[in-house]
Amino acid sequence: MKVSPLLFYLSASFIAEKVSARVRAKLIERFKIVGSDGVCENYLDLPTGCSKNFNIVADKFDDGTDEGTVKGVFQNVVGTNGRGQHGYVDCLNIFEQDGDTYGIVRLVFTEGNDVVPIVPGDKFFYAGMINGTTGTGYRSNPWYRNETTTCFDDVWVDFFVDDSEGKMPFFENNGKVTIEVLK
Repeated sequence: MKVSPLLFYLSASFIAEKVSARVRAKLIERFKIVGSDGVCENYLDLPTGCSKNFNIVADKFDDGTDEGTVKGVFQNVVGTNGRGQHGYVDCLNIFEQDGDTYGIVRLVFTEGNDVVPIVPGDKFFYAGMINGTTGTGYRSNPWYRNETTTCFDDVWVDFFVDDSEGKMPFFENNGKVTIEVLK
């Protein structure tokens, strides 16, 4: 089969552009919460620190779009079977408000555990905050919301950040919270 030179050129150009775009994608934001998530003492009436393997790690790359490309994972090993919850992060929004830095992520579960019945594909929203005055890191509880909103929708900024009745509370993390803009 003979391939026309024009088709060959267009195919090669398309592939080169895709590879070049991936090489050019620069890391622009990082969000990380590690440590115990407080679920033991706050919700399960278990000793503090029973959930030592709580991690959310997400990186955003500049790919030329407004929301960028996000790659991230999370795990929360708690429960009697030790399996925990696992999944990936598909949305990251970092912003500043009133001198504090916030990060909102959307988690997509791939595995649940015996403590919280989770179906693969369930989506939760989570937030972290760095106090601009003290540098102390805080995190929210997860908020289950199986819908099509992204972490850029105003509903999440209002829910996690704005001072209002019904706002999701933040509490000090027993570990480390990192929210960085690397531009």
